Amino acid sequence: MVGYLLGNYMVEEGFMTKEQLEAIISAQERVRVKLGLIAVSEGMLTLDQAVAINRLQQGMDKRFGDIAIEKGYLTEAQVTSLLKMQGNDYLTFAQTLVDEGIVTMNKLQVILKDYQIENGFTNTELEAVRSGDAEKIIPLFLPQGADEY
Repeated sequence: MVGYLLGNYMVEEGFMTKEQLEAIISAQERVRVKLGLIAVSEGMLTLDQAVAINRLQQGMDKRFGDIAIEKGYLTEAQVTSLLKMQGNDYLTFAQTLVDEGIVTMNKLQVILKDYQIENGFTNTELEAVRSGDAEKIIPLFLPQGADEY
């Protein structure tokens, strides 16, 4: 659902074509979201910190989360929380966009902010969209006072 909501916005704004959106939606099924992308998306790491950890990871036989903990960037509790988010629809969509070279993570954050402004969403409402939970998303698009959907 999130892929279609944000993806259609990106098509309308010229960031990708309908064909690219369809390919991204299909490719999502094969993508496992990287912990670094989640950490940056959640504001737990900067993009520079995630890149530094990825560089270290190339020369080590360690997981991203273990390196982040060793470097003091994240706590064990934060890594555990991030691991639970790996199946999130928005994050899978974001990872696929980045992997396919449609946008960078920085550009996606700008697009998401513009999407929020255009739709008049509060930060809480935007988090509802990013949650991928239809029960939280659908009410955002209903007319004021609608009792059911």
